[in-house]
Amino acid sequence: MLGIILNNIRRNIKAFLVYLLLISALYSPVVFGGKSLQPALYQPHGLTQGWPYGYEGRKPVNTFNVDLATPAYYEWPVNKLVGDMYKSKSLPLWNPYQAAGTPLAAEYSTRAFFPYQILENMSPVALWDYFLLGRLLIAGFFSFLFLTRVGLSFSASLLGGIFYMFSGTMVWFINLEQMTNVAMMLPVLLYSLESMIRKAGGIQIAMLGVVCALVLLGGQPEVAFYIMFLAVSYFAFRTLHLYKGKAFVSLSIKFIFALALGIALAAPQILPFLEFASSSHHAHHPRMGIGTEIISNWKRAFVSLTPTATEIPADPQILPEVLARFEDSAQGPTYFRIFATKGVWDWIGGYTGILSVFMALVGVLSVLVRRSVEGRGMILFFFCFGVVILLKHFGVRPFLWLGYLPIFDIAWGPRWASPTWVFSFSMAGAIGYQTILRCRTHAERNTRPAKQGGSEAVQSNEDAFASEALQPSYAGHIHKHLTYVPIAVFVTFLGIYFCILLPEVVVLAIERNLHFSPISAPYIVPSMLLGHMETMLILTVALIMTLYYVKSGKGMYGFIGLAVLELWWAIPRGYNHHWLYLKSIPFALGLVLVFTLCKERWRWAATAAVFFFISSLWLDAKAPNGFPDRYNPFTEPPYVGFLKAKQGFFRVMGGYGILYPNYSGAVNLQDVRYINALMIPAYQQYRLENLQETFQNEEVAASSLWFTGRPERVIVDSDKTIGRYFKVVRRGVEKDIKANLPYYSLLGVRYILMPSQLDLNDAPPSEEGPDVPYLPVIYDNEIKIYENPSALPRSFITDDFEVVSSDDVRISPSGHQVKSWQPATDMTSDTSRLSMGAATIEEYRPNKVSIEARLEHPGLLVLSDVYYRGWKAYVDDRPTKIFRVNQLVRGVFLREGNHRVEFRYRPESLTVGAAMGAIGLIAIVALLLPSRRYHKTGQQKQSSTK
Repeated sequence: MLGIILNNIRRNIKAFLVYLLLISALYSPVVFGGKSLQPALYQPHGLTQGWPYGYEGRKPVNTFNVDLATPAYYEWPVNKLVGDMYKSKSLPLWNPYQAAGTPLAAEYSTRAFFPYQILENMSPVALWDYFLLGRLLIAGFFSFLFLTRVGLSFSASLLGGIFYMFSGTMVWFINLEQMTNVAMMLPVLLYSLESMIRKAGGIQIAMLGVVCALVLLGGQPEVAFYIMFLAVSYFAFRTLHLYKGKAFVSLSIKFIFALALGIALAAPQILPFLEFASSSHHAHHPRMGIGTEIISNWKRAFVSLTPTATEIPADPQILPEVLARFEDSAQGPTYFRIFATKGVWDWIGGYTGILSVFMALVGVLSVLVRRSVEGRGMILFFFCFGVVILLKHFGVRPFLWLGYLPIFDIAWGPRWASPTWVFSFSMAGAIGYQTILRCRTHAERNTRPAKQGGSEAVQSNEDAFASEALQPSYAGHIHKHLTYVPIAVFVTFLGIYFCILLPEVVVLAIERNLHFSPISAPYIVPSMLLGHMETMLILTVALIMTLYYVKSGKGMYGFIGLAVLELWWAIPRGYNHHWLYLKSIPFALGLVLVFTLCKERWRWAATAAVFFFISSLWLDAKAPNGFPDRYNPFTEPPYVGFLKAKQGFFRVMGGYGILYPNYSGAVNLQDVRYINALMIPAYQQYRLENLQETFQNEEVAASSLWFTGRPERVIVDSDKTIGRYFKVVRRGVEKDIKANLPYYSLLGVRYILMPSQLDLNDAPPSEEGPDVPYLPVIYDNEIKIYENPSALPRSFITDDFEVVSSDDVRISPSGHQVKSWQPATDMTSDTSRLSMGAATIEEYRPNKVSIEARLEHPGLLVLSDVYYRGWKAYVDDRPTKIFRVNQLVRGVFLREGNHRVEFRYRPESLTVGAAMGAIGLIAIVALLLPSRRYHKTGQQKQSSTK
């Protein structure tokens, strides 16, 4: 027993080191070359217009064809904010730096309570790249553990981990952490679930409960839901398959209990999220069609097999509604996404490459031809699950009906469901590899019983792939179907590529200047055409190696090298079109490596691996474009220090990419703009009515969650020939600011940040009309800073107000004049006119605001932070009611005298969630204690027996 445990430990360590080595090799520019995967370095806005302040390193060509704006602008600065909050010993519950205040942890996609994310956020920014790569390591290693747990051999399990860890889900979306956090937990969840199914003890149930909680805390609820759907489906299949229904009820009870534990542990984030989502403005409403939105072009499915076919720069002729032009003297004009949008990859969600699908199909056809083969149920389950999800995405009924079910109807599947189908095909590919390996071993054992085969000795430790005795008459049959099945799969794929896909690609390559802009046309041959040729070459090599293995019993290790080579080719790097051609040099050396692995020439394989590594590292080091140099995107330009030196509390407003949302939170400056997944409706409405002019037919839904200060505005138009389409109009944000200055002033916007070349004042003060505000320039260096003299203090006391209802009070934007007012019912005053007082903010923290107020007569204290029901107010330590002022900000009525007013953010949903989490934690400890006692009792009995 001890020997088996030690062998398993050695096997796991070996796999872990192999994965670590592969990540270091495939991402060698990042690990060894000082390059970076931080999305903030791939987009041209942040604290300043253009790249981070002081950055002079390499820039990528925008060939990623995916939504990089979301991680760059929404997630990355929030990571810094959350980390700073934890380091200051404050829970990240409320974000005071965007949109005049908004819930933070309740946004869910901020991942504020996910342990791995917390550790990353609190670490130095220079280490964040390694956390990104660490997710690949976790995904691959636990895929390996899961496959070994169900009985696959070492090489098959290793291959399955490679398929998933370098798939499009983990690689193309590597810096979309709200997705990859949950995606990396998928194999951890199935490993824990498999362990619980096999031995439903306290430790296994507790472990499954903790992992379920981590899945729910990972960041993206739609991804988590699809993953839980896969887990429930796998549980039903596996329990029925293993125990033939005998233990289904008892295991189901334990499984449900583990899920309940996970929900309880994750409740501190789930309950505030549900509370916020139920009352927020967002884009995913039930029964709005998002769950049944389909991919209309079925040919996009083949992008999963040939991912580099879309490695083309963002084209303004194709995506005008989401692109902003940015001039760069070295690179020329480039286009970058300024809103969250559906790039090509958002419509397919990931890629597998051709090899895993080839192996999966070979395995599926093999088990269908020979029904008694091992692992038949496992490969059919994973393959069919992946197919069902894809058929749903392409609108095939009845699979499409899945999108009508509750919760599924608010999940945009083409992106968020991708971890489930990509993982399923990765596992099916590994099992297909195992099926070929086992069939060959059985056939060889029966035909040549005295001689060991050249393949690895497979020692399964579970019943799913246990050894099976074959009759000699089956040996020839196995050899035949191991020959015919891969040939049939190869011919099918090759026929599709040669007859359907490749002719269109060739035509596009020849006529590229007619169909693409001058920016994109040079990339058609090295990305699209070369990508298709690479796919067919991988497919051909896979067939040759399969047939070679059938004949000689050698070569299956070559599949591991081939998988690594194919997935290395698909990693997006941001090269220009010239250097995309040069990727063929390391690729050719990789083919030599595959050949030496196939022939089991280990010294030659090691030499080829070294040359492959050196050539790929050299290629990236010499490329003028590509992975950017590692740099802190939060490096503060001088104007940040200038603003922080200003006295008092104030807000700012930027435009044209300066202090781009949500970067103000990363440097502790308070902004009125925002990039959020959920929005407090009152503020969103205030912005539309009072802060920004709305054009006729403006696509408000596309930008309502992105108030960025960019001048581009998206307009919906229609044409009788082509139907609904988008176009872009420009309106300078400075026009909106000057036209609506009183409404900015109410929110305490004192400083306006603009590019140096822009002048907000059309005329000197003496020539400005009485209705045109003049904004003096107080800073003119890398940017211009204008001061708004009419900005109200962040907290003030007004004597003119109107009580609209029991919850609402109205004041004018200036805070001093209203047409009428009525005292609140709980106030007594003999005066017909209230007097002003003074209010000073003494302490301002994310979850707490303390104000010292002095009033000669009763009045209304206004704090220009957004009203939200999670806030509580205390006057001299006594609870008091918070009123909504102008349907937007907070106010409390005060009597005459001196008062200390405190606003504390303590939502009831968080309190209830924390209580549920504590109960779940106690249950986890209780589950572990009996196992420890049983273990100690067993040891004592053994000692007494001896």
